[in-house]
Amino acid sequence: MNWQDWVEFAEENYQAALENQEKRGLTAILLAHQAAEKYLKALLVYTEQLPERSHDLVLLVRTIEENPAPELLKAARELNYFLPRARYPTQQQRPNADSVQVVMLYTAQLRAFAREHLGLPQL
Repeated sequence: MNWQDWVEFAEENYQAALENQEKRGLTAILLAHQAAEKYLKALLVYTEQLPERSHDLVLLVRTIEENPAPELLKAARELNYFLPRARYPTQQQRPNADSVQVVMLYTAQLRAFAREHLGLPQL
């Protein structure tokens, strides 16, 4: 896949997350994480690096930048934190509506970072 394919899939996930954030919060969190992951992998492919087979957004951010900005690391950490809580019923606390809003904010930050570095317009 080329980086444009990754961006196309990422954007589909992001738009679906936006559409689901009010009625299907857990689905929105899963889609938001997928969107951020795919945007970061698009950036890796763009820079001719092979994306890790990992869902760890912190690892992906650190692969992209040696010294990433603190806000990027925070966004990646927060999204990593919420993923298992949305994905598995055995986790302690299920995300609520406020959690979904936080996830969407951090996803938007990682999306903006990737789009800027890919030379794409901010939507």
